[in-house]
Amino acid sequence: MRDVVLSRNGGDRATAYVMSNKLVRLDGDQLLCTWIGADRCNQWVWVAPSGAVRARGPLGTPCADNHCGAALAATGGLVHAVVGAHHGRLLHYRFNPAVPDAGWMALGAVGDAATYPSLAADSEGNLHLAYRARGEPWALHYCRWEAARGRWIAPQSLILADKRGYVYWTNGLTVGADDAVHLVFGNTRQSADGSLYYGVSHLQTTDGGRHWRQDGGPLPALPAPAAALALLTGADDPDRLQAAADQARYSLPGPMNNNYRQMCLSNPVTDQHGRLHVIVHNGLTGTAHWYGRGKDGWRNHSLMGHASVAGKRRIHMQSALARSTGSDLRVALMVDDTECCTWGAPGTSLLLIDLAPESLTSRTVDRISAAAPEAAWLPALEQTMGWSGAPHTPALLYTHGVNAGGFSTNVNTVQTEVHLRR
Repeated sequence: MRDVVLSRNGGDRATAYVMSNKLVRLDGDQLLCTWIGADRCNQWVWVAPSGAVRARGPLGTPCADNHCGAALAATGGLVHAVVGAHHGRLLHYRFNPAVPDAGWMALGAVGDAATYPSLAADSEGNLHLAYRARGEPWALHYCRWEAARGRWIAPQSLILADKRGYVYWTNGLTVGADDAVHLVFGNTRQSADGSLYYGVSHLQTTDGGRHWRQDGGPLPALPAPAAALALLTGADDPDRLQAAADQARYSLPGPMNNNYRQMCLSNPVTDQHGRLHVIVHNGLTGTAHWYGRGKDGWRNHSLMGHASVAGKRRIHMQSALARSTGSDLRVALMVDDTECCTWGAPGTSLLLIDLAPESLTSRTVDRISAAAPEAAWLPALEQTMGWSGAPHTPALLYTHGVNAGGFSTNVNTVQTEVHLRR
């Protein structure tokens, strides 16, 4: 794979977050990529197969902070972007590659108190959007752009958090070959004694978002309480339970803050046989498992052997997943050597691993290293929908640089490199 530096002025979280697709493939094997810059303005670039840049520029205007990266989806020869907010309104833009000089057309705003947009397109050109909504309690919202009418329907509150206070859903959407829309999200449960259970849930809709079901059957009346939903991970895994006293150890702002342990997922992917796949993380143990859902339910496979071979003791929270050549999948893992869950730790490296669903095996195909105090992190693999054609080796976008630290430093001028590997 060839590595191209697209920018040296990326923000400290340039290619975050895994819920928001950052790459779409255009005709002629060209790529359109996006990231958020050090000036907090989203950027885009159109890259030819040779690596040459055909066009580039800003996408929207400077945003509130480094959490406001855009999410892309391609349908009907057009590219849609939902530009992120951090507890604000999301902005919708559209780009026509056939008329590049026209730039990005602003189509309006959607959502309130919104963060972390996940955007997916179905075969009819409709857009499906899931995002976190701050409230009391915090919620997971869904909205749909109706292509025939050219408008967003009113946002719908799907899930209400069980945990009190701050929630990180790691909400991810994908669409299968049958146009079923799948949504995976972290489901953190809070016990009476204050302990937290870091679970994961899955919903799907087969009628374009009008009705949702969980694996065990229909949902309760919407918005559904998170505690009423089935868990992929089971409800009694002691390795996923964190006592209140241990939470208090990591209560201070910074890369080791306890809330990062809620980031339990990669983005979801459906393969050519309609099976759903996702990477499920555990920040308490520093482990990750590949989960696949077929006719017989969910099965999983540990990915820890790859980190051990790379000499790293932890697989960090959040990873990127994509369809690859043949029936394979590709995952980008963040690995580091810290003793506890640390977001963007100095020296974080990336591992690219191919997964073979038929044999439930995996193999490392590439490694991208970084020396402290920098990190190679925030992987964004090219996400494709199950209806969108033959699979191919997915491109990878990632950030190389220093994590500013989050919290009070979400507004910063740290500059990083944005790399494209294809």
